[in-house]
Amino acid sequence: MNVAIVSCGLAHVCRGIEAWALDLAEGLATRWRGRKDQQVTLFCGSSLKSEGCSLSIVAPCLRRGTPANRLMTRLLSRAGGWRFGFGSEYQTEQTTMAPFLIHRIRKFGCDIVHLQDPWLAWLLQKARRKGGHHARVILAHGTEEPMEFLQRFDFLQELSPPYADRHAVRRNVFMIPNFVDTKMFCGPVAQEERRLLRKKWGLPPDAFIAGSVGAVDCRRKRMDLLVKEFSRIKPAPSTLLAIAGARTEESPLVEKEASRTGCDARFFYDVPRECMPEFYKMLDIFVLLAERELFGIAFIEAMASGIPCVAHANPVSEWILGEGGMCVEAGREGAVAAAIADASDEGRARIMGQSGRERCEKIFSREKVVGQIAEMYERVMWHR
Repeated sequence: MNVAIVSCGLAHVCRGIEAWALDLAEGLATRWRGRKDQQVTLFCGSSLKSEGCSLSIVAPCLRRGTPANRLMTRLLSRAGGWRFGFGSEYQTEQTTMAPFLIHRIRKFGCDIVHLQDPWLAWLLQKARRKGGHHARVILAHGTEEPMEFLQRFDFLQELSPPYADRHAVRRNVFMIPNFVDTKMFCGPVAQEERRLLRKKWGLPPDAFIAGSVGAVDCRRKRMDLLVKEFSRIKPAPSTLLAIAGARTEESPLVEKEASRTGCDARFFYDVPRECMPEFYKMLDIFVLLAERELFGIAFIEAMASGIPCVAHANPVSEWILGEGGMCVEAGREGAVAAAIADASDEGRARIMGQSGRERCEKIFSREKVVGQIAEMYERVMWHR
């Protein structure tokens, strides 16, 4: 079996989809090491150094954020470009990657293509039906696509039970969550190690630190709401909020809100992924208030690190956290601040942190989930 894992943004975008692709490719390569009948190839949009993957290939495309992509998207979007793949910089990136990718998966004789980039997955699905290649396409649904779009695919991976349950009458829909490397993200750590890490990152060694991870925006991750709620906590010189994430057009608004409310917030933009385990180890509590999440990888990273979590109440977050955190109606004034105060109790924090770590090892560990994905591939290969 020859499997292609694809991410058009990998190596130049640091977000959940890209981390998923790299981790999955490395996990499969580790699982299949020494087996000539099972191989994994990682296709990405930029040059990538990865020792875990047997083969990684750059697929040429107009990368989002570049002048060429921006110009093409602006010109074609005026003519209804979204209809044929040029409605946004992300869609343009996917569209321009497709021709090379189709040629390569046909040349390599790939049996399965697994990816989370939705438009690119659809282009590959159409190409298969037209005879452009013979690989079975699996879309891992991580971008909140409408049901009408999802029904176009022969094989679909949903990341949580609430979303999988919507397909009760469909076959070939698999519920397999995202995963975390519980050896890379490990915790909790001793107090002295935490103090040293905080000094390294320029943070007060003895402070109470709440943290969040994600795009620093207002609409999706609602970092402005987090800042506002955190400012309600009784002010103290040893209490602060640390946020690590990608810079967006809304980031200045979040920083402005922190200044307006007097919240002591420290922003760490575009932190390399290999440094993220250190970030979690510095925290006393993790908070993420996205209104809707298909699957919050940051939650399981924090849980694996032994950190209690606070989330906005929705079915997916409630399922992920279990006893490892608290879910509240984030839009209710003061609810998040009260939850942070409750979860900061030393005894309660220890219990939630331990429960979260145990839940990750049981349900979300790389070994557990990669095994489920390998079984999915076998079932897809047998499908006629």
